[in-house]
This record gives sequence, C-alpha cells and structure tokens, in this order.
Amino acid sequence: MNPSSTLNFRYFALFFLRATLVFVLIFSAVNGMLCLLPSDDRVMDKLSLFNEEKDGFTALALGSSHSVGFHFPSLGVKGVNFHDGSGDIEEVVFKAGVILEHAVNINTIFVPVSPGSLHISQRYIANDMLSRRFLIIKNLPLSHEFFSYDPMASIRLWASRIIPVIEVKQRLISWLDLSNFVSKQVMENDKSCLVPVSADVKEDELLLGVYRLKKMVPSCLAEYADSTVVSHKLSVESSVMSDAKLPIRNVERLLVLADRLRLGKVEGRLVLVVPPLTREYYQDDRIQLWIPEHQELLDLLAEHSNIDVYDFHDLFYGEMEDGSNDYFYDDDHLALPGAIKFSKALKKAMNERVR
Repeated sequence: MNPSSTLNFRYFALFFLRATLVFVLIFSAVNGMLCLLPSDDRVMDKLSLFNEEKDGFTALALGSSHSVGFHFPSLGVKGVNFHDGSGDIEEVVFKAGVILEHAVNINTIFVPVSPGSLHISQRYIANDMLSRRFLIIKNLPLSHEFFSYDPMASIRLWASRIIPVIEVKQRLISWLDLSNFVSKQVMENDKSCLVPVSADVKEDELLLGVYRLKKMVPSCLAEYADSTVVSHKLSVESSVMSDAKLPIRNVERLLVLADRLRLGKVEGRLVLVVPPLTREYYQDDRIQLWIPEHQELLDLLAEHSNIDVYDFHDLFYGEMEDGSNDYFYDDDHLALPGAIKFSKALKKAMNERVR
C-alpha cells in the first residue's frame, strides 16, 4: 500500500470529521439564535396544533383577512383559518388543496368575497412574487404540491426549516431596523383609535381562528375607510389592467374548488360570504362602482349546486346608526364580538337554507 495514499485518506477522514463537528456546532448555534431572537410569529404553534387535531376539523376559512369574521364556535363547527393578508382566489384554491390533503373531514370552506376580491391577483400586485409564495407555503402544513406551486420558494422553505440561516437573517434585520422598530412602537402606543374588547378566548381558539381583540373608536372609521379604499382601488386597477379576464378566471377557479369538494371523501360545500362592512367603507362611491359587476359574478357562482352565497355587508348598519361601534376592528374587519354575532347570523341563514 502506498504510504502517501494512507496519509491522504487519514487526512481527508480527519478533515471530514472536523468539518462535520463544525457544521453541527454552527447548526446548534443558529437554532439557538433563532430561539433567542424576538419574534411574534406563531405559525409553528398553529401548525403543530393543526397537525395534532387535523382529523377533527370540519370547516376551513381561506382568502383575505376578512375571514377573521368566521367564528367557528358560533358557527357550530370545528374549524381552522388559513388566510393570508390580501389573499387572492388563486391562493385560495391552492391552499384548499394542501389543507384537504391533511384534514380529510373538512366539509365546508368559508371564503369572504367583499367587493373587489374577485378582481385582485397577487401575481400583479405583489412587490416580490417569490417572497409572497414563500409566505403562502410557510403558513401551510408541508406538502409535495409546494414544488409544483413554486420550486424556488419550496427550496427556500425546506432550507429555512433544516438550516434556518435565512430566517435568522430576516429576524436580525427586522430587529436591528430602527425605523421599523420605531413605526411598530408608534402603532402600539397609539391608543386613540383602538380599544380592547372584552373576550374570554382560549389560546388555541385564537391560534386557529385569528380573531381581533380590539375595536375602533367610531370617530376614526371614516379616515381609515378612505385609506383602505385607496389601497384596494389601486390593487383592483393594477390587477385588471394586467389581466382583463381575471374576474371570470377567478370565478372558474372557485367552480373547480366547488367540484372538488362535491367529489371529495366527505362531500362538502363552498360558502362565499360578503362579510359585514362599515357604511364608511361599503358606501364609498369608489366601492359602489364595483358592486354591479361583483353581484353579477356572485350570481353566476350561486348557480353552482355546491356553492352557497350570502351577503351580510349591512348586518350592523342599524345598530351603528347612533354612531357607536361595538363590532369592527377597523373599517372593514370584524373584532371578535362582531365575528361572534355575524357567525351566529350566518349559521341561522345556512340552517334555514337547508330546510
């Protein structure tokens, strides 16, 4: 045997062992840093809870942040909310497929369809589509469908789960970003518009339902509504300008989802709901321009045998006529008390339709 070959083998073996040890130490350090870094991200807690109880879920809420209005206990179901902020219909269909793989007993999917929601696509309004899709799959239980949805986002997710260097970097940047810190502090310290609501809610219920525990002072509603309308108008115009056929494409996507529910292991239904909205938001002239076409699209969807459509946009108009607000977190999202009362009204309407 060549002595030099033996020495080379020993050298490389020793090098490999040392490299492995260094890798393990770095991996442990990175994970330790990840645990120590400040974060309000409760995604993993929610996913763990979902995985533990997945066979017990019968209802799912998807779509935009308006889905915080579906209060599962008041609906009489065991449900989970997997919405993402500004979630579009394409994301709804993708996420439904992933969730239904895991929670096979889900028989009802609730999707909010506020005016303009059928005219928006993240493909055309997201600043960074890779980051958007990474956010989507990060908030879901693991699935092989991630690779076909977005290979790069999927690789990034697996890398962050195994060696979370990217996530550590993001948290460090966020933590060290003084302007971001200051803006968060300003929001947290601004008590003038948001006040707490009284609620006795378990932590598990909050994780699975994503409910809002504050409500807006009535005097702030008009200003916030104007800002929200401007933002939504920009999203709708940018999306439709990029794809004039987007609304009908979204209708077709929802029809496909309804068919999948009808033919699934547990025959289910797709429930589309215009959620309660404030007068300040819904009656804005810019929103009213969308209503006729939006209603036509909902009427088209309602013709499907497996889709139910409800409109509760004015549910709280009467009770807020005196200038009070006991139900809204802001101009177009429900606080927990509003979600409870709305969900009870929706349950009653659903029961009456079945008779």
